[in-house]
Amino acid sequence: MKTRNNVQKAITKTMAVIMSLVLISITVNAQEFWKTVLKNNSFSQIAYAMSEQRTGAAATTETLVADYTELGSLFVAEAEPSLQLEDWMTDASRFTPMMAIVPETENALELEDWMMNESLFSSTAGMLTVEAEPALQVESWMTDASRFDVRNLKVETEVEPKLKVENWMTNNLAWKF
Repeated sequence: MKTRNNVQKAITKTMAVIMSLVLISITVNAQEFWKTVLKNNSFSQIAYAMSEQRTGAAATTETLVADYTELGSLFVAEAEPSLQLEDWMTDASRFTPMMAIVPETENALELEDWMMNESLFSSTAGMLTVEAEPALQVESWMTDASRFDVRNLKVETEVEPKLKVENWMTNNLAWKF
């Protein structure tokens, strides 16, 4: 059993190392892949200029300005035609509701005879009595400061017996599901 666990641990560690090497090689190759994709894309010059890393003194503002001026010739300002107001846009009949909205009115409520008959509405409220509680009394122990003094407080520590191992705790049949 112990050998099997050790073998499984060794296999998982080996697989983790192999997977990390594969992921590293994929990321290294991915850098070159994106460069080739960007070069073959219509926006390649813009994206490549933005992602290109310059080192040392070559990364001066003059070279950056020169690169962006070259890219400026790629951009052409487009002008959209102005919007024209057409007849249907001002026709009020197109924007009015098809159905007329009629406000709904309710009939007035009517008072009927049974509503005035008090025998139909027996109230239990008249049978209820309000229970009066006696007023609270201040007793002498409530004002005795010695009862509430922390210095006179007695703290008892509870001692628990030591735990004992019983048969059912070590019985394998009790723990199998």
